[in-house]
Amino acid sequence: MTADAVELAYPPITGLLPYGPPSDLIQLFRGDIRLKSSQGSSDVRPGEIVLMIRSGSHLLWSIDDDGNSHLPRSWTYRGSRESTALALTFLGTPMELEVHHNGHGRGFIGGATVGGDDVDIDEVIVQWGNLEPLRGATMLRAEQPDGGWVEWPGRWSRDFAGWSVSLDERHDVRAALASAKENRLNVLTHTMRVRRSDGATFRRDDVTQFLDGLQIALSFALGRWVAPVLPVGRMDGRAVWALFAAPHVDTPAKAHSRWWVEYRPEDLDEYLELFLARWMNPTRRHSLQFLTASVIAAGESGFVEQRIMTAVAALEHLSDLAETNRSSDRNRQADKRLRRLLTSAHVPCQISRLHQPLLAAYAGQDDGPKVLLRIRHAITHGGSPASLYETRGMLGEASRLASRYLELALLHHLGYMGHVTDRTITTRWSGDSELVPWARSEAL
Repeated sequence: MTADAVELAYPPITGLLPYGPPSDLIQLFRGDIRLKSSQGSSDVRPGEIVLMIRSGSHLLWSIDDDGNSHLPRSWTYRGSRESTALALTFLGTPMELEVHHNGHGRGFIGGATVGGDDVDIDEVIVQWGNLEPLRGATMLRAEQPDGGWVEWPGRWSRDFAGWSVSLDERHDVRAALASAKENRLNVLTHTMRVRRSDGATFRRDDVTQFLDGLQIALSFALGRWVAPVLPVGRMDGRAVWALFAAPHVDTPAKAHSRWWVEYRPEDLDEYLELFLARWMNPTRRHSLQFLTASVIAAGESGFVEQRIMTAVAALEHLSDLAETNRSSDRNRQADKRLRRLLTSAHVPCQISRLHQPLLAAYAGQDDGPKVLLRIRHAITHGGSPASLYETRGMLGEASRLASRYLELALLHHLGYMGHVTDRTITTRWSGDSELVPWARSEAL
């Protein structure tokens, strides 16, 4: 290997947490802790803060007790609970975290921010849990204990909505994810650095809005929740802000059909640029959050009736957004509004007898929008819902069609023009994709 080749590979961003094997526990802090309360304080004792991802995400703290640490043996709880805090030194900076007790020397953190909202920050370092490889192009190089090194194309760098993102994947990311999926566990996969594109400093509220948007955008693309873990803001290399919170995250084993194809990174770039530009607009953020959370929930495992109702509710929300200038039609039949939403995006409304034979047989002469609303009505209002269960698998096909409609309608709403997969086709190659129908229409 030549010297020039070595210089083209960069050291990976140093993460705050070590990469390790898949687990349901991620240790965020280990060190000296003092428990403080108006009822008393403990001695400084070794303790830890752990993110437990088991039947949800939970942020837990505990202090080691050898019987001589003067931890209070009882705590008085009132209607207005007095504050309790952990005093610790995190990354060289003294910090206090507001916490809750649920036992002797242990408890949970509902979410704690350390560092004021007026603190200047020049970069944030944060790691990601369960994120798939994004096919970065920049080579990374890491030294090995035996004196050798490993190189891999692991850095994904992009600018979105005034923010510059560098995302480094661990060199064994695919093996780590495969192990996590097989064992239904979680794993840290990437380390990310976020800065302003123009090099300016920023405040915590600005970057948390961007991180929230990036999380929900990537989760929508992957069909399951991925999450940033323990973002830390720095100024001139010193930690000045940190967010201890239990993120919403799914294990890789929860992966279901998704619209983005890993082999088309250019599509992800286009989508993220459109999504984050809209997300950073406060007037559009709440609607976009509802829609993306709905499409993720509609595609997850769970009761199929809930998935159908979630997808149809989000479709109706989108149809209302699309018809804000058609006030005379807002009270017309819901299937007509949904049909207009789909036909405006050139999405076929007829049900495929090849790929969804059970739903097509149940629908009879009804098209997709009509039968989905009929099914939703039967689930919600009763009447004669027994017919929904006469044919095993029919509701599953309805759920996939509703999710397909919602994915396409939302991507059309964003202005996306790339490729998608079709979740209603259950026997296909994993990399199969096609242009969105409105882009195909323009190409004709």
